[in-house]
Amino acid sequence: MGVYTDTYSYKEKALFLPWIVDGMAHRRGVSTRQAFEELRSCKALDYYDRCFGVLHTFSIDEAVDHMEEFCHNHKAEAI
Repeated sequence: MGVYTDTYSYKEKALFLPWIVDGMAHRRGVSTRQAFEELRSCKALDYYDRCFGVLHTFSIDEAVDHMEEFCHNHKAEAI
Protein backbone atom coordinates (compact mmCIF):
# COMPACT_ATOMS: atom_id res chain seq x y z
CA MET A 1 0.00 0.00 0.00
CA GLY A 2 1.22 3.45 -0.82
CA VAL A 3 1.27 6.43 1.46
CA TYR A 4 -1.57 8.90 0.91
CA THR A 5 -0.39 12.42 0.22
CA ASP A 6 -2.73 15.38 0.24
CA THR A 7 -2.27 17.28 -3.00
CA TYR A 8 -4.75 20.06 -2.22
CA SER A 9 -3.57 23.46 -1.11
CA TYR A 10 -4.81 25.27 1.96
CA LYS A 11 -6.23 27.88 -0.39
CA GLU A 12 -8.37 25.29 -2.17
CA LYS A 13 -9.62 23.97 1.16
CA ALA A 14 -10.24 27.47 2.50
CA LEU A 15 -12.32 28.45 -0.52
CA PHE A 16 -14.77 25.54 -0.13
CA LEU A 17 -15.25 25.62 3.66
CA PRO A 18 -17.33 28.85 3.82
CA TRP A 19 -19.89 27.27 1.51
CA ILE A 20 -20.30 24.38 3.93
CA VAL A 21 -20.47 26.62 7.01
CA ASP A 22 -23.03 28.89 5.33
CA GLY A 23 -25.12 25.93 4.16
CA MET A 24 -25.12 24.43 7.63
CA ALA A 25 -26.04 27.77 9.23
CA HIS A 26 -28.87 28.29 6.76
CA ARG A 27 -30.31 24.80 7.35
CA ARG A 28 -30.22 25.17 11.12
CA GLY A 29 -31.30 28.80 11.29
CA VAL A 30 -28.19 29.83 13.22
CA SER A 31 -25.39 32.29 12.56
CA THR A 32 -22.36 31.26 10.53
CA ARG A 33 -20.29 31.69 13.69
CA GLN A 34 -22.50 29.21 15.56
CA ALA A 35 -22.28 26.73 12.67
CA PHE A 36 -18.49 27.10 12.55
CA GLU A 37 -18.21 26.61 16.33
CA GLU A 38 -20.26 23.42 16.11
CA LEU A 39 -17.98 22.10 13.36
CA ARG A 40 -14.95 23.01 15.45
CA SER A 41 -16.27 21.54 18.69
CA CYS A 42 -16.95 18.08 17.22
CA LYS A 43 -13.63 18.06 15.32
CA ALA A 44 -15.40 18.14 11.96
CA LEU A 45 -12.77 20.58 10.68
CA ASP A 46 -10.12 17.87 11.08
CA TYR A 47 -12.42 15.50 9.20
CA TYR A 48 -12.87 18.15 6.50
CA ASP A 49 -9.11 18.54 6.18
CA ARG A 50 -8.53 14.79 5.90
CA CYS A 51 -11.46 14.13 3.53
CA PHE A 52 -11.36 17.26 1.36
CA GLY A 53 -10.35 15.22 -1.68
CA VAL A 54 -13.75 13.54 -1.62
CA LEU A 55 -15.89 16.25 -0.01
CA HIS A 56 -15.10 18.84 -2.66
CA THR A 57 -16.51 16.53 -5.36
CA PHE A 58 -19.95 16.57 -3.72
CA SER A 59 -22.61 19.21 -4.19
CA ILE A 60 -22.76 21.72 -1.36
CA ASP A 61 -25.91 20.02 -0.04
CA GLU A 62 -24.20 16.63 0.00
CA ALA A 63 -21.10 18.06 1.66
CA VAL A 64 -23.25 19.73 4.33
CA ASP A 65 -25.10 16.42 4.82
CA HIS A 66 -21.80 14.65 5.46
CA MET A 67 -20.51 17.31 7.82
CA GLU A 68 -23.78 17.33 9.78
CA GLU A 69 -23.72 13.55 10.02
CA PHE A 70 -20.13 13.69 11.26
CA CYS A 71 -21.09 16.23 13.94
CA HIS A 72 -24.08 14.15 14.98
CA ASN A 73 -21.96 11.00 15.29
CA HIS A 74 -19.16 12.74 17.21
CA LYS A 75 -21.06 15.06 19.57
CA ALA A 76 -20.58 12.77 22.53
CA GLU A 77 -16.81 12.91 22.03
CA ALA A 78 -16.87 16.73 22.04
CA ILE A 79 -18.66 16.98 25.39
